[in-house]
Amino acid sequence: MSLSAVLALGSMVCAGVNDFVFKKYVSKTHSKGVYLSLIGVVWALISYAISLSSGGLKLDPNTVVYSIVCGFFSIAAQILLLESLKRIDASIGSTIYRLNFVVVIILAPMFLGELLTPLRFTGSLLAVGSVLFLLKNNARQNRHHSHKFSFLYLAIIASILRGLMGVFYKIALNHNIDVNTFLFINPLLWISGGLIHAVFFERDLSISKETVIYSGISGFLVAGIVLFLLLAVKEGEAIIAVPLSQLSFIITLALSTWLLREKMTSLKAIGILLAIGTIFCLSL
Repeated sequence: MSLSAVLALGSMVCAGVNDFVFKKYVSKTHSKGVYLSLIGVVWALISYAISLSSGGLKLDPNTVVYSIVCGFFSIAAQILLLESLKRIDASIGSTIYRLNFVVVIILAPMFLGELLTPLRFTGSLLAVGSVLFLLKNNARQNRHHSHKFSFLYLAIIASILRGLMGVFYKIALNHNIDVNTFLFINPLLWISGGLIHAVFFERDLSISKETVIYSGISGFLVAGIVLFLLLAVKEGEAIIAVPLSQLSFIITLALSTWLLREKMTSLKAIGILLAIGTIFCLSL
């Protein structure tokens, strides 16, 4: 297994645990914008500490521009996902969100010069199939709920923006950005974006004890998600690293089954098996 694949799987594990934490938090009535903003604070502190131990920050134009672009895609996707979850089930919205790697599979050969080999194509199809089986499972479990298509579209747009973020990670690295500075500026967009969401959409800037605790946990996990994914893309190709990192539902399903006693259905099992097949194909 390549170093890039190992790093992508590290991002996957962090994302899986964070999805579980996120799922627990969105079911509460506390401010989601403040939650995102505090995640950004924790993430920024971690990134700054890392930069101090490895050369500090370097504010060159390329790094600043690409950091802002990627940070915008990241926080915009997260806010749109949050808005969509107000009217659709979290399980369905988050599953649609995980299809963001399709954007990378389409754009990487066109703009990054990465090859879609037969093995990679097979792995990508398995990944799509895996997510679709989970989506079908979630839709079946929540068929008594009515879903507004406008909010489904928000989840789809969020997924597209998250996929564009993965593509621009590779473009940014190709333009020799400073990784430490990139990792520090990204969370600043989360801090400002979260506050904007809290003020203009939720009209709620309250901070509860639970918000602080959940934000602290998610802050560490998001820092791990981004760091591992960025290094994975740096060491290898986005067309492999991004799909692998988005199989985080394997971890989330395991935690939900273990801690929340959620039922393991046949559709979930098929989805997990297809995801394992994806890991096998894309890690070779």
